[in-house]
Amino acid sequence: MTNRISLFFAACILALPLTLLAGTWPGSTTPTNIGSALIAAQPTFEPSGIVWHSGRGTYIVVSDSGVVAELSTAGTVVNTWSASGNWEGVTLIDTSSTKVYLAEENRSDIEEFDLSTGALTGKTWSVASHIYPIGIYGFEALTWVPDGDHAYGTTVSGGLFYAGWQYNGDIYIFEPNLSTGAMTYKGVVLTYKGYTDLSDLDYNHDTDTLFAVYDGYDTLEEYDGAGNYTSGHWYPTPVSGAWEGVTFVDNCPTSNIGTLVLADDDGISSTYGAISTFGNYTVPCAVTAPVVTDADGDGVSSTVDCNDADTTISTYTAYYRDADGDGKGSTVSASFCAATAPTGYATNSLDCDDADASISSTTLYYTDVDSDGYGDPAYPVSLCASTAPSGYANNASDILYPNNRIEICNDGKDNDGDAFIDEANTLFVNRAHPVYSTYSAVNTGYVTALAPANPGAVRVTYTDGSCYDYTVFTTFLTASYVLKLVPGTSFYTLTRGSQTAALNALTGKVTITGAYPAAPKTSTKIWETPTHL
Repeated sequence: MTNRISLFFAACILALPLTLLAGTWPGSTTPTNIGSALIAAQPTFEPSGIVWHSGRGTYIVVSDSGVVAELSTAGTVVNTWSASGNWEGVTLIDTSSTKVYLAEENRSDIEEFDLSTGALTGKTWSVASHIYPIGIYGFEALTWVPDGDHAYGTTVSGGLFYAGWQYNGDIYIFEPNLSTGAMTYKGVVLTYKGYTDLSDLDYNHDTDTLFAVYDGYDTLEEYDGAGNYTSGHWYPTPVSGAWEGVTFVDNCPTSNIGTLVLADDDGISSTYGAISTFGNYTVPCAVTAPVVTDADGDGVSSTVDCNDADTTISTYTAYYRDADGDGKGSTVSASFCAATAPTGYATNSLDCDDADASISSTTLYYTDVDSDGYGDPAYPVSLCASTAPSGYANNASDILYPNNRIEICNDGKDNDGDAFIDEANTLFVNRAHPVYSTYSAVNTGYVTALAPANPGAVRVTYTDGSCYDYTVFTTFLTASYVLKLVPGTSFYTLTRGSQTAALNALTGKVTITGAYPAAPKTSTKIWETPTHL
């Protein structure tokens, strides 16, 4: 009978609403979404683990699709890196280091990742002795607890990995040798409520709090570093989500109010966003205010000096991401306690294209409406490009005078704006060619064709597709004439009888010598095709 009564009361307790048994959520119940920019930049990103990196002042977030990302507190994407793996958790050991540690579910191991290189280092530690995939449930959560905060004394590497198994919801404790890759199992923390589906862990030294989030239950539990549960410290999350990441940003010892951050694995379609921050989250500080000193003698107290052992630096400095390594930074910044820019960063934000080392500042180009290779000086534009993009030119040679462009022959367009299409240019209407006329006639290779154009004119076609009718004689060419190229130049001679005209085919200038023939004997025209056009 006693057993029946006990079972009856147990069933009654389990039947009570969760909120009647849980503690009151100790923070804001309305989250702020800071994940929009990340999802916009990486549409398939599914946040499955997150950790606050106080040394960099950023969040490190991992995805089970093999991407590691770095976000500012405002949600700006500072970095993204590809690293092959099913990443389900992330933690760090040293806030002054660029090394972080990733939980890989399929391989059941912990892998070291270097934020300075954006790549895995090759160091791994296996948890497969106790945590392994069963169906879709495997190694899902990871955090680091330093010596002095756990119950296992002094360790070889100064702390322990706490690893969560999604299958049964328990937390397994391992001692790693960070130099050799060896791993020793130490013990287990059984979840207080007996939940499965443990999805992430985060240990905060300043409050001595181990946070454990359970995806399928929308529930958060709090333990201390030794794995002890404190009564009343389990809470339903104020909003539902596929919570697979948790981290806490404290303000100790100044204040016991911080920010709890949850990462939603279904952030792409989530109501509240991929990364949700809950402010005003209260956790008692476990550390006391430090003794105020000034070890480096730079006049800045240790309470505010970010490095009290270095006189050259006392405050965090904003540096700018330099992804292409050209010494010019982008507009994406991160704060570091460093007197010089770390690798991958610059002191300026002058780079207009941080993915291309060949360009960092804008260049002045000119709109090339007619695509003839010559820009319009009336329409300059500064572009971040090392070469002129389509529709632009790197010169302003297309217009000699307002509304007086040159015509491109046979392109079906009115290039010079005179309401006529494909007519030949003339010196009277269009003036000299804006480019070729500036060259000396000893230059060759710009003329592609010559042909007679009566009365008394020669049509010259250039390599840019334009053509000019140059008047050579003021009368019709009714007598026999011969056109010849002066070798090694752009001069042509046109002879009829005793009269000879020299044509500079680049400028259109004509020089005539000799007299006009008194009476032509025939109207037959002889055209000798010039060579070396």
